[in-house]
This record gives sequence, structure tokens and C-alpha cells, in this order.
Amino acid sequence: MIRISSAAFITLLLAGTMVVAQAQKEPSLGEIARQKPAVKAKRVVTNEEIPPSPEADKPAAAKSESTGANGPKAADPQARLQELTKNNQELQKILDQVQLKIAGTQDAAVIKTLVDTIEHVKKLMEQNDAEIAKLKAAGVTPPAENTSTEPAPAAPATTATATTNK
Repeated sequence: MIRISSAAFITLLLAGTMVVAQAQKEPSLGEIARQKPAVKAKRVVTNEEIPPSPEADKPAAAKSESTGANGPKAADPQARLQELTKNNQELQKILDQVQLKIAGTQDAAVIKTLVDTIEHVKKLMEQNDAEIAKLKAAGVTPPAENTSTEPAPAAPATTATATTNK
């Protein structure tokens, strides 16, 4: 009986696998690519053929005036003021949620990330506040909150019960 070491056995097993793989003779990716005919582009567009954008001719100052921190400015200053106010309300909700998450975690990495988020949200709110102040300084007033002719729903009546001590 012949004793074969485990290393020799593994070597023979791998050699046999390689022989079987060579016998299958699948074409290489290079051979497959050479066999397929090359598809030519119908049309090639160069940079010279692309017309310049209208924004390209504007100076940088004009570009910054046409867009604000949150996208294009609204044509109506009242609508922009209302939009900024609404954005600040939504940002405040996010700020409150993040602060609750900070209170509920002990993980220092998570807390650092959440603190960074709070700083970013506060910067956004400051930018909105600055633009709101500019609009108000220019005489823009927020539109009336309730423009409908229907009366506001009445608050539920509360009844107080008096207790007497005897």
C-alpha cells in the first residue's frame, strides 16, 4: 500500500481540476470581443456643436441673485417669505427629533453625527432667518394665515368642577 501525504494528495487534486478546466476550453473574453462586430455610433456630438447655456453668459453676481440657498427664488416676495417660514418650521421639527435621538443614545459616534446634523440645521435656519429679515426690511408682509370666509373651529369647551371640602 502506498502512503500519499496530504500535501501531495491536494496537489494532485488541484492538477486534476485544472486539466478538466482546460478540457472544457471556454473562449476568453478577448476572443468573444473579437468575434462580435463593432457597432459604430450613428452620430458623434462634440463640444463645439453644443450651444452654450443662457446661464453661461451671466456674471457670477447675477447667477447668485437668481438662485438662493434653497433653490430658485420665488417671483412673489410674499410667497418666498411664506416658503422660508414653512422651511424653518420643518427644520425646527427635524431639530427637535435629532435632539430626542441624542437624549436616547449613549454611543459617542452617533452623538457626534447627530450634533453635526444639529449644527447644519441651525445654519440653514440662520440663512432662512437672514433672508426673512431682508424681505421684511423691504416691506414684505406675510400673507394672512386664514383667508377662508368660514369661521375657525371653536375650541372644545372645558368644564370646571368645584369641589367643596366639608
